[in-house]
Amino acid sequence: PSSPEVDVEGATRSTSIAGRMYWTGSMSNGKLPFDDKPNRERLFATQVSGTGDSTSISFVGYYNIKNALFAWGDSLGYAFTTSASAGVDPKAFNGFSLEGMVFGPDSTTMYLGLRAPLVPTGFRTKAVIAPILNFESWFNNGNPTTSPVFGAPIELDLDLRGIRDIIRLTNGTYLIVAGSPADDAGVNNLYKWSG
Repeated sequence: PSSPEVDVEGATRSTSIAGRMYWTGSMSNGKLPFDDKPNRERLFATQVSGTGDSTSISFVGYYNIKNALFAWGDSLGYAFTTSASAGVDPKAFNGFSLEGMVFGPDSTTMYLGLRAPLVPTGFRTKAVIAPILNFESWFNNGNPTTSPVFGAPIELDLDLRGIRDIIRLTNGTYLIVAGSPADDAGVNNLYKWSG
């Protein structure tokens, strides 16, 4: 393929399955001419076993989540499909790029944090998180039997910045790295959040 990379942007460790890691592609268009890159639309799992020189990583399974995520965002008026249209810069305020992934406070909901677009569409000021409910039960080792169920969106005021990364500390506090969707060289901020 002309663009085989997944463009991994987010990853998080399972809170209930030892050695399980979840990863997501950016779901974004490629560089100019901002064309579709289907391999970036995967959310996948790996299993880590052993330690040190005996560490091994095996592939568990994947799901192409883009269509379900876009349908959810479109139903809320976020225009995700338009944001990811061919020719749209994924790093623009109205583009589309997923860069954060972490389990929510209940340890069963998966938060997908977006670099872009900022929402709402009329006045793009807030970052958005798409929560997938009962994630591991639904994902079923990469063999879901149903579509994912998304919860209510979480909109965060990050001073006109999108989510570049999000992690959960052992005490339950979240740290969010937020940056301008359109500028890799811009000022990034670090936020503490309750989740």
